[in-house]
Amino acid sequence: MKAIVSTINSSAFDLDLKPMRTARALFITAWQEGDFKFLSYLQENLQRHVRLLDQAHQQVSFIAQGKIASLSTSGLNRVIEQLERKPIPSAFSYARKRQRDAVSSLQKQIDLLRDERNALDTLPALNSALEKQRLLEEKDRVESLRAGATEDVARYSAELERVEKAIAALEQSGLQTRFGNVVPSLDALSALMVPGGEYAAAAKIATDALKDLQTLLGDVLVGMQYGQLHEHAKAMRRRAQTEQEQVRRFDRRSNELTGQLDKMDTLHTLEQMREQWGAGAEHLLTGLQRLNQDISRLALDDVEAVKALAAAFRQLLAVQQRLVAELQL
Repeated sequence: MKAIVSTINSSAFDLDLKPMRTARALFITAWQEGDFKFLSYLQENLQRHVRLLDQAHQQVSFIAQGKIASLSTSGLNRVIEQLERKPIPSAFSYARKRQRDAVSSLQKQIDLLRDERNALDTLPALNSALEKQRLLEEKDRVESLRAGATEDVARYSAELERVEKAIAALEQSGLQTRFGNVVPSLDALSALMVPGGEYAAAAKIATDALKDLQTLLGDVLVGMQYGQLHEHAKAMRRRAQTEQEQVRRFDRRSNELTGQLDKMDTLHTLEQMREQWGAGAEHLLTGLQRLNQDISRLALDDVEAVKALAAAFRQLLAVQQRLVAELQL
């Protein structure tokens, strides 16, 4: 039975290459931008996807270029002219040879595309669920540590402010030299707080400051020189600064994790693109197989059948031209 292919065209199977083209472009962009360098195994998996998709597009396009050249110079129009004048066996033989060549090369294109689609199924899935959960847990841990460090900074800064004010009050009392540049005890200051005494007012100021210092520093004050007291204040300042740097480190890591979690959402999109490419390739395969079957079923024993073959070649040429134009983008 003759197959009628004169009405076959590139839209017969709704040739839509955009899903495949879009998927390939997104994979290449994600890989080139190093979206998943923070997880080497994901970046490597992404690279494998890029190589496979790029190879599939290039090889299908390469075969298409050869078919364009062959179909453009099929010579069937001259054969039809000859057959319309006088049917001769050699003209039919030539048409059948072109038919066999077209079917053979198209089958190679079909086989290649099927192999690449099947190869895609063997690649590890771009599953982000477990890694995303790990990142979320780390972010929660970092945020908790940051909150604790922030509280420490506030406490250390407040204590440092009280210590520095108390030191300033002690020094401003004017009693430094009286006690040999050593921080006086509360008993020593109490002895000076005689009503109407020369040092009563100063002793009152110094006592209030000393009590505040003892609340913060404890017995370490006993016998401490003023220079040591200042060193102690410097140590407290360094501790507050160190803790503040820790807060900044937690901030940086939290921002990194936020960016990485955003990339996990991108990974989900890429997984969808992978499925989209596979579905697009399957759709293209179905259309190419249908064209190939229609061409191969033609029984070239009259001029009408050769005309149908020429019409099928024109439509197949349109398909191959689109493959080259769109899959190489």
